[in-house]
Parts: sequence; structure tokens; C-alpha cells
Amino acid sequence: MFALALSLLLAQAAPAPVEAAVRAAAVGGARVEVRSFKVGGKPCAAVRADVRPAVKSSGAVPVRVQGDGCEAWGWAQVALFVPVQKVTAAAKEGARIESSTEERELTPGRTYVAALPDGAVASRPLAIGTLLEPQHLRSAGPSIGAEVTVVASSGALQIAQRGRVIGCSGSKGCAQLANGRRVEGTFENGRLLVELQ
Repeated sequence: MFALALSLLLAQAAPAPVEAAVRAAAVGGARVEVRSFKVGGKPCAAVRADVRPAVKSSGAVPVRVQGDGCEAWGWAQVALFVPVQKVTAAAKEGARIESSTEERELTPGRTYVAALPDGAVASRPLAIGTLLEPQHLRSAGPSIGAEVTVVASSGALQIAQRGRVIGCSGSKGCAQLANGRRVEGTFENGRLLVELQ
């Protein structure tokens, strides 16, 4: 109990340079709140602050602070908020998704869809209120398990072969070929078009 009280006393509101550095390091213009800041070692009143790497989710973020004749490292506890697509009408697998945008905290290990890609459909049945993640989407086309013609292109060369549609995340379409190879592409006119590198 004493250790928790001491920890809360040592954590303090973040100085303005720390707030600014954390906001500048937030990915994709996400909104970020600095909940507390604690300097390790000797006290150093922050005049400048630097945050590396980019702030990609809520949690503890290392911050280097510089003051008049001092330099120190500290930890900022941050909450990162991102736009998320939320399902507004139940959708069956392969159906178009109806959604609205709302802001949610991004915790470590989560990835949300900020905007629905063109042609994206549900990769599985989705209930109202589901917060969309990449694995909830696939490009419009045949359902998982269906046979599909895969057309692989490299410049002017094109090769067509049969494959079976498999699930994959995002708005891409995926198939597994007879030799076991997994390919990603875009469904068009019932075929999976794959660009070879």
C-alpha cells in the first residue's frame, strides 16, 4: 500500500514540453492524453523533450527531457485514441458492412479499421456493435472454401490456375493453390488477380 502511494506521489502531471513531444509522436494524428509523467534519477525540469519511437498504443512511453544544465529519462503514461469503424447492422459473411465512426482507446496488440476500404465485405458474420479489425474484412468475391481461378501477372506474362479461397485480413482476397502456396490479390469478375513481384 505504501509503495503504491509513493508511486502515485512521484508520478506527476506532464510538463508542457513532454505533452507536446508525446502528441507529436502519436501515429497518424491520433488523439493522445498524457495521464502522468515520472522522471527517473535526478530531477530535471523539462525545457525540451523527445519521444522515440512513435506512440502506437496506450501504455508507458519513454521520454528524454532536457532542462537548464540537466538531462534525464522518464516515463509518460499515455492513452491513445483512434477512429474506429463500429458495425451498425448485423452482416452475414460476404455481405456489405454498414458502420459508423467513433473514437476508441487503442490498447497494445489491437488494430482497428479507421475507414472501410472500397469493396470490403464481412469475412465472417458480424454482430451490431462489433469494432472492426482487419480480420473482419475481405474483398468482395467468392466465399471461403470456393474454387476460384487465380490469374498471376508479371508484366505482360499471365498464368491462370485453380485455387481455393481462404481467409485473410484486410480488404485483399486470398487463395491457396494446389501446390500449397498462399497468394493475395484482388477479386475481379469472379477471378483472383495477383501481381507478382
